[in-house]
Amino acid sequence: MHALRLPLACELTGFASALRGCIGVSLHAGRVLELVHVAVCGVCGKCLLFFVVVVAGPVIVRQPDSVNVDRGGSASFSVVASGGVGLTYQWFGPDGERLVDGDEGIAGSTTPTLQVSGVDAGDAGDYTVVVTNSAGSVRSDAATLSTGETEPSLTVGAV
Repeated sequence: MHALRLPLACELTGFASALRGCIGVSLHAGRVLELVHVAVCGVCGKCLLFFVVVVAGPVIVRQPDSVNVDRGGSASFSVVASGGVGLTYQWFGPDGERLVDGDEGIAGSTTPTLQVSGVDAGDAGDYTVVVTNSAGSVRSDAATLSTGETEPSLTVGAV
């Protein structure tokens, strides 16, 4: 908690009548998650308390990991973000295209966890997610989906 003592004669705009007669005013602010409480108190003991909502931009706490899956398999990417209520997510695939649920095995395109099923060579590449709230947005680091494609082999020999 920070305190700032102002040598005012309690003539703060909007607070003058409540604090009239005081010889000093203290401003106290403390952060409680995303709610900041501010108390304006005069040395005579009169205080006004009000709350201000402070919303910080989102922060990615855990980046998505790269994965390697066989053709036809499933891949999953997850992100963990902080930034209070109201976080939204949008995943982007190779070449930066916005992903949409139901398109070619995509599920969870607007959630913290993206699922890619029926993986083929065209799904290989970098995947990112943009996390947004009312104060801003942040893009994750790229997570790479690689396919462990194996070419069919033919063994020739005497029987």
